[in-house]
Amino acid sequence: MEAGGAGGPNQYHLAGHELTVSYFPDGRGPIGPAGAIHLVYQHAGQSPQSFTADQVRTVQVEDVGTLVSVTLEQTVDLGSTTFTLVLPNVTLATGEGASVHIETEAITTIHRTFLAPSFGPSQRESYTVTRLGGTATRGILEA
Repeated sequence: MEAGGAGGPNQYHLAGHELTVSYFPDGRGPIGPAGAIHLVYQHAGQSPQSFTADQVRTVQVEDVGTLVSVTLEQTVDLGSTTFTLVLPNVTLATGEGASVHIETEAITTIHRTFLAPSFGPSQRESYTVTRLGGTATRGILEA
């Protein structure tokens, strides 16, 4: 099932290498000051960052799964940092509370603008890939 599809998972809870991520594809996540939360990102030692529907970008890629992206940091002159979660398609058992263990990857991308310091021509994006494991669940929401 694709992320958030009928009968598919309504929540993903993943962790790996000092990073934890919760994703609520159908938008019925915990309620924050700006409304229902779709994604919560936390890197060790930092406060959690919560993202609502208008801050989360999703793309279904047939050969990969669902890519879920958010902008973690944006600066006018130096660029931005984005986080992309790669969600595999999963099959859940029928019924409420169905869950399956998943292993996946997340990509943190540093995007440099033309104003960022560089010496001559350079690559504008750099990537860090993090292995994540956890659960894809359909059931009562966990925060």
